[in-house]
Amino acid sequence: MKKGFELYNLKADPKETENLYSSHPEIAEDMCNIVERYIKEGRSTVGAAQPIEENKILSAWLK
Repeated sequence: MKKGFELYNLKADPKETENLYSSHPEIAEDMCNIVERYIKEGRSTVGAAQPIEENKILSAWLK
């Protein structure tokens, strides 16, 4: 799991007062994997993967 990330149940906690990241690691890991796939493919929609420019934010996320 990545450090410093947050996960909220916006339906039950719309003011984002209770970070559920550490208490629901399976959901957090699934969501991180989805974001990582979007970054690597350069898109979140159907279609061919798009080239991405490497930068510090992407490098940090993919570590």
